[in-house]
Amino acid sequence: MIIRERTLNRSFNSTIGRKHIMKMDEIAFDSIGDLLASTKRGTSTYCSRDWLGTSNLDKLDRYVTDGWPEMEDRMNEMLTNILPEPAELRPEINRKRRRVKRGFGNEVDIHAVNQGRMDRAWDATVVEEVPTVGNKLVHININLGASAGVAFDTGLWRGAAVMRVYDVLMRMGKSVAISGNYASYQSFKGGRSGMASCRLKAYGEPLRTDRLAAMVTLGFMRHYLMDRGLDAHKTLKPGYGRGYPIDDYKLWTRAAELDKENGGAVVSIGQCFDRRQAQDVVDKFIAQYTRDEKVEGLSAYEQLKNWKSREAPHRE
Repeated sequence: MIIRERTLNRSFNSTIGRKHIMKMDEIAFDSIGDLLASTKRGTSTYCSRDWLGTSNLDKLDRYVTDGWPEMEDRMNEMLTNILPEPAELRPEINRKRRRVKRGFGNEVDIHAVNQGRMDRAWDATVVEEVPTVGNKLVHININLGASAGVAFDTGLWRGAAVMRVYDVLMRMGKSVAISGNYASYQSFKGGRSGMASCRLKAYGEPLRTDRLAAMVTLGFMRHYLMDRGLDAHKTLKPGYGRGYPIDDYKLWTRAAELDKENGGAVVSIGQCFDRRQAQDVVDKFIAQYTRDEKVEGLSAYEQLKNWKSREAPHRE
């Protein structure tokens, strides 16, 4: 675990509107094992199926380490409603020249003629179209945040969007790394903003989609990042409610920044809580990866539109 102070000095879309953040503390975990070993157990006093997807924290631990087939099945059902644009994801074409020997061409090899090998007597330059798919290494940077009023089931749409993007990149032959985070405005007492982040998958590391499904749920974010992650700060104490979630595609985790420095590409996945927003997230992925466009996160209204008509749970 590493705690780093980040100087941002810009505005972000939060659940209470555009807010300027000068500095942010990131509590960055290197792996799921690091997260589970470094954080205190039992900081969540509110535990229900609507909040975490389960009312049993021991089960949640097992889902994260061993996979959550039920969530995988539910998200796979949602995938039928989230489609990438096929034309945007066709491999790029590089044209390469190379020399070949054949029965006609630009230069004749007299020794081949004397040997009676007329099928290989000529040198020719040919142009080949070689498919490529851009950068081989891609880091998926996932904003797992959500307001307290978003029901667990509603949050599954983002999980489905993440699984769609992961599936697309794997079919394109990419080596994929993944990190997730919870970031908020005024996360800590005194008003300091913060982020808890974790590398969920390293390049070359195998990952079952039932484990991925568990790690992109609201239960994982709320218990391991928002509660236990922010609680791991050495000097600051989380504020009431753990701050106001933000959605920003330019806010990368430490893991994503390191992979970018080492030559990988980074694509961000933002908040989404219904089918339309999930499709928009996948379209934004395509815009980032194939056209290098800058995209924006959800506004305060869009982040709060799925707020349930119930009191937000109290967390200590």
